[in-house]
Amino acid sequence: MIKAKHMIAMGAGAALFATTGIASAASMEEYKEARSAAIEAAESVESMGDGAFAHSPTGSKWKKSLMHGADKMAEKGNYEEAIAEAERIEMLQGIAEEQYESQPSPGPYKAW
Repeated sequence: MIKAKHMIAMGAGAALFATTGIASAASMEEYKEARSAAIEAAESVESMGDGAFAHSPTGSKWKKSLMHGADKMAEKGNYEEAIAEAERIEMLQGIAEEQYESQPSPGPYKAW
């Protein structure tokens, strides 16, 4: 009876280790999806023109530094925080688009 309990416990432990590895792989894939969505959102803001990207909190040198913090978290295996950071960046790009689109057009300036 004791051996059966040990075998069950060992099986449960092995299953836990196996699912942990699978969960890590899935989390990395989720991070890659969130990362690509954030970069696409930033590219969308950049394509609106210089005026739109000025509203973006990520600045004009986003290609190098936009995902730097999230990438570091992902390298350390901290996928949940990396995904949250990527989603935050994507949300900020959406806000930048909304702010730019809500600005009234200055129109042609009239000479005095």
